[in-house]
Amino acid sequence: TYKFTPYVATVPGFGNFRLFIDNVDISGKKQVTGTGSFINWKTIQIDPVALSPGRHIMRYEFDTDYDSEVKNWLFSLDKTVVTKTSSISNEEDVAFIDEFSLAQNYPNPFNPNTQINFSLPQAGQVQLRVFNMLGQQVSVLVDERRNAGAHSIRFNASDLASGVYVYELRFNGSVLTNKMILLK
Repeated sequence: TYKFTPYVATVPGFGNFRLFIDNVDISGKKQVTGTGSFINWKTIQIDPVALSPGRHIMRYEFDTDYDSEVKNWLFSLDKTVVTKTSSISNEEDVAFIDEFSLAQNYPNPFNPNTQINFSLPQAGQVQLRVFNMLGQQVSVLVDERRNAGAHSIRFNASDLASGVYVYELRFNGSVLTNKMILLK
């Protein structure tokens, strides 16, 4: 699990910031408020993120809620500090994981981020998808081979309407589902 802490500064305070990891919005829309100057840095709070081992792509998006004719400087980004908050050894997980399971998302109800945890007794192809109550797929969170052990996925539903959604985990011919509630 990693914590991402961006440092920003601005005088007017009308810009918005988003941080993406592997094209998943991990921060949600964060409004950057005035800090008094373009060198008076403040942090943007982002919940810790669980990442699988390997390479990841970090991307930023900046925009404003104001008319596109506004040509002012939104804000300055100094740096993003990444700190490891915890780690999980796959060797230990494999020793204790002996069943295929899908936990209830947390928090539930949520707005707009929630964490979905699942366990695999062996390595294999995994698919984790989200559906609305009409049975329409609204998101694919995982569609890849995963190692045995415990896994955690962050789901950002900022582009979805409030309501009840179903998340489905497919592995080795088995299917598990749970419901979650998005309240905006």
